Amino acid sequence: MDDEIRQKLNELSDLQLGQDVIRLRKQEEIDQVITPEIKVKLAEIDAKYLSQTSDLQAKIVDLDKWIRDEVLKLGTSIKGSRLHAVWTKARVSWDTHALDGYAAGHPEIAQFRKEGAPTVSIRPVVEQKTKV
Repeated sequence: MDDEIRQKLNELSDLQLGQDVIRLRKQEEIDQVITPEIKVKLAEIDAKYLSQTSDLQAKIVDLDKWIRDEVLKLGTSIKGSRLHAVWTKARVSWDTHALDGYAAGHPEIAQFRKEGAPTVSIRPVVEQKTKV
C-alpha cells in the first residue's frame, strides 16, 4: 500500500508540474505578443497605482489590527454591513504526554479523553542540505 501511495503522490506531483509548464508556456506566448511599447505603458500604469495601493494596504493593516484588538478587549463578535469580526473563546489545551503518564496510574481519568480524527496535508518535499 505504501508503494501505491508513493506512486499516486508522484503522479500528483507530475500533474502539478504539468500545470506549471502550461502556465509558463502561456506567459511566454503573452510576452511575445506584448510589444516593448506596451510593456513600458504597463510599467507606467503599475507605477502610477503603486503608491495608492501601498497607502491603502498600510491603512488596511492598521485598521484590521485596531479592530482585532478592540474586539479582543470587548470579548464579543461585532458585525458590520459587509464584514464580521468574530470573537472566538480561547482554546484550552493540555499536556497530553504528561496526562497520558498520569493516566497510567489513574485509569479513571481515561473516560475523559477524546481523540479526534487524523488529517492529511500534502506538502512539498524539502531536501535537507548535507554538511561538508
